Amino acid sequence: MNWALVLAAISHPIHFDIDQVRAQRAYNLVDVKWEVSLNFGKRAIEGTVTNLLRVLKPNVPLLFDAGELSIKSVTVSGKPARFERSGNALIVQPVESYEAGKSVPVKIVYSGAPRAGLYFIPKEDAFPATTDVIYTQGEMEDNRNWLPTYDFPDNKATSEGTIHVPSGWSVLSNGKLIGKSDDGKTATWHWKMTQPHATYLISFVAGPYSEVPDGPASVPVSTWTPKGLEAWGDATFSGTNKIVELYGKITGTPYPWVKYSQSAVPDFMFGGMENVTCTTQTIGALFPPNLKSHLFNTGLAAHELAHQWTGDLVTTPNWSHIWINEGWASFLPSFFTRESRGQEAYDIERADTLNGGLGAMQGNPNRPMIYKDFKRPIDMFDGFAYAGGAARMHMLMHQLGEPVFWAATKKYFKQYGFKNVDTEQFFNSFSTSSGKDLDAFRQQWFYTSGVPKITVERTDGKTTISGSNGYVFKTEFVTVKDSKRSDEKNVEITKETTSLDSTDLVIVDPGAWLMAQIDYVGYSAKEWIQIFDAATNSGERARLLDKTFNALSLAERISLAKKYRTSELYQRMVSKIADETFQLELSESSDTKLQESAANTLKNLPKSDAIITRLQELIKSDNELVKFAAMSALVKHTNDRAIVDTAWKTDGFREQFRTFALDWYSHNDPDKARLLAVNAILNHSHSPIRMEAMRVIGRIKDKEGSKVGLNALLGVLNERSVNPIRTALDALGEYGDKIAIPYVQPFKDHPLSFVRDNANGALQRLGG
Repeated sequence: MNWALVLAAISHPIHFDIDQVRAQRAYNLVDVKWEVSLNFGKRAIEGTVTNLLRVLKPNVPLLFDAGELSIKSVTVSGKPARFERSGNALIVQPVESYEAGKSVPVKIVYSGAPRAGLYFIPKEDAFPATTDVIYTQGEMEDNRNWLPTYDFPDNKATSEGTIHVPSGWSVLSNGKLIGKSDDGKTATWHWKMTQPHATYLISFVAGPYSEVPDGPASVPVSTWTPKGLEAWGDATFSGTNKIVELYGKITGTPYPWVKYSQSAVPDFMFGGMENVTCTTQTIGALFPPNLKSHLFNTGLAAHELAHQWTGDLVTTPNWSHIWINEGWASFLPSFFTRESRGQEAYDIERADTLNGGLGAMQGNPNRPMIYKDFKRPIDMFDGFAYAGGAARMHMLMHQLGEPVFWAATKKYFKQYGFKNVDTEQFFNSFSTSSGKDLDAFRQQWFYTSGVPKITVERTDGKTTISGSNGYVFKTEFVTVKDSKRSDEKNVEITKETTSLDSTDLVIVDPGAWLMAQIDYVGYSAKEWIQIFDAATNSGERARLLDKTFNALSLAERISLAKKYRTSELYQRMVSKIADETFQLELSESSDTKLQESAANTLKNLPKSDAIITRLQELIKSDNELVKFAAMSALVKHTNDRAIVDTAWKTDGFREQFRTFALDWYSHNDPDKARLLAVNAILNHSHSPIRMEAMRVIGRIKDKEGSKVGLNALLGVLNERSVNPIRTALDALGEYGDKIAIPYVQPFKDHPLSFVRDNANGALQRLGG
């Protein structure tokens, strides 16, 4: 074969219409076999990927998503093929006509220095780690920036990855470890997924990592952390094995993959990401073992693990239906809360979910749950998808009854495992399994915009209930007499006002199952206490709490809190009691969470000798969160610089002491703040301090005639870690010097939407 002629043909432009090619959808992706070599010094990648396709339409150009990567060559079934770049797309001309159904391997050789999707984090930006780290982040559509493939969620394929990294490094990726080797210069790790999954879930994390096994489960469960943080990872994520088993039980589908690992990475833009078999978590979630009793919370681990069923096993076909992924994953964790902490904690968590979903609707009342007019996929990852989706699941479960709901859930996962599912398919499955017509529920809660409202009004000893915004509810209400439930009834709430003959008090939706704004009008403090006590569970009490406390005197608040001293509600209640004697007593609790809460509340009370004395005692606490709360409260009351100077010299697992001190200096000693901030930026202080330093420079600016701080901020824009760049862009916008405009403008075209947002915000403030 004459390779000179072949290369000439390949380089000749073929000018495909990208929109037309994408619309034709020429293939289904079957398998993605990739191999990459990573150059940390150059922040660069060399790679080869073979996308195995099943042809849907013969002789149609093949489109792959390829970001900003440089494509060196493409072969189709081993033969060189012509290709063209169009924006983020790679369009390949088949070298021969194929019949529909034929399997075709397309091999792409490429290289690049990705600005998104693949992140090279130097040890200076890795706090609390002290090592370099490399990781990928694919959702929503960023894997294309390091791996040329089909990068949308409506296709599932198997995958296999081989990763070459510096000697001594470890690599975590999807599926089963096939093999690893280390020749003293390069380490090679080989992972394979034999079950199909969406391509945005392909990932790897690389660096000097350690793996810490979790407890027993049906599959291996472990946590990967940068070396030196093994105990922190274990303190934060141990016990995930128990959630693995619970989810398998309640969904009727045992954990569907070969392993489950969680890794912690620095400079992460999210809390966590559910990459199939190997979730990536932010390193900011980690904490030292001595704070486990204070900070331990399974919320993040439980959410990301839930995605292994909902998001990974069953996946939305497009971002309009993202609640299929995120709503379910925000719903399932509450059942581990119920198992591990009890019914009361579960009810409160469920009520908080309802409030979160309602808040999203109040913030955007013209948007229905299913929304197709978004501009960017990230726009759909909001309160509608997370709390809003989970709230709707709780309401559906209540409507069907929990036994019927879980029976339908088990059939749903069996029916749609390893497939894509949209909202219509979801409801068809649940309607069929439950034998219930769910069309009205589907239409009202997924395709209708507006905030549902209910008003309960007391006038002359009578009660009326009215609804608004076109929502119709069949819900419960309880009539209350003498602080006890007297009877429970169902009522259909429409736009019309419903008058009740009873003179008793009324609680609408007493179990807290309805995502609606419920306003009570005309209730006295005594009546508030009556309905609070008569609520059927702590979820309803949590929902009533703000309204109840706002209507009560200080003495009544204290009395009510003491009545619920042993409940999950107690910590919420005590933070709303602005009483010195009460808070000083609370600060003596053996529970460090209550000590911290008391110190934070004492900070906002009038200064007294007793408060100062107690805070000086708490500042000696072995618990650094209590110590920090006491320190910040003391400074608020005394403005004592000596305490701030001590804070600047104090280590914290999140560097909270030094960031607090730097903020104080910026308001009280700007010259010192400038010096410390510039040094922190230029000398690469720990990330939390460095980020605060950028914000300080943006706020207080340089002294007249100096550009030292400004130049330090501009220098950060030459780095590659995302969060420093984003923080610097925001700081430059606040600094306000137009000299920054040409430095900021290139980031308007950054492949990562978050960076584009920061750049556009800065330019708007700069007048650029």
